[in-house]
Amino acid sequence: MFPLYQKQLPSTATELSAALTTSLRRAVNAVNEPVAIRDNIYPDLSEIAVDLSGAQMRMDAPRPLLPTGKSESAITAQRFTLHAQPLSVAGAALNLEIVADKIVLHQSPDRDGNIYLLLQRAENGRIAISIQQRDLEMLISAIAKTEAAKQGVAIESVQLKLTNRGERSLGAEVRLQARKLFLNANIRIAGLLEIDEQLVARVSRLTCEGDGAIATLACGFLTPQLQKLETREFPLLALPLGEVRLRDIKLNVADGIVVTAEFGSGTAA
Repeated sequence: MFPLYQKQLPSTATELSAALTTSLRRAVNAVNEPVAIRDNIYPDLSEIAVDLSGAQMRMDAPRPLLPTGKSESAITAQRFTLHAQPLSVAGAALNLEIVADKIVLHQSPDRDGNIYLLLQRAENGRIAISIQQRDLEMLISAIAKTEAAKQGVAIESVQLKLTNRGERSLGAEVRLQARKLFLNANIRIAGLLEIDEQLVARVSRLTCEGDGAIATLACGFLTPQLQKLETREFPLLALPLGEVRLRDIKLNVADGIVVTAEFGSGTAA
């Protein structure tokens, strides 16, 4: 949940707030102080509140080491909240909200001995992730333009169409207008997005087609990239959940994508 980049668990709520802030600032450029903590008698807290609204995700942020050692109970909180409305990711606005009651955080070391705080238990909670269609188009456009430019092809416009295919799946169709010198072409990329019980997204059935030499060229260099996407998993929540179980996962198309889920592990103790 939170790599702390230190070998000892903070001994006060103030120290914990500072450690969490340091951790978050490695991943995002936050506008304000992102962490607020209210404590009863540390390490039993009333609330941990994280606000990343207006922050920008650092695309060059190093990946933290994952915990490898045995975990043990470290901190409890009556309430945990994380709000990011929005969080900027490569210029696109992503909205994220996590709310949980009566949580238990465990500590576990990574291979360098630094502490990682993990969500072990929560009485109940809710996750909501959303991104509007125009922001999805912005992300797709940025990726397409980067790859196309390597082949001397300019992407001039991107249009995205989303359709519900089930409770946890949707169909996507992307239409690109491409140009190379004085030649233009329309390209259509289609596929399926599915989310599993652990909030891991996968794409499949990706196709690329179009008319003319420019479309053939573009699909020629895009198809290997699409094939790589079909072999990857995209965790929507990079959060080891311990005894917490997700339920009621839903994916909806409403001028973009909205993913919601409930979670819990019974009474936290």
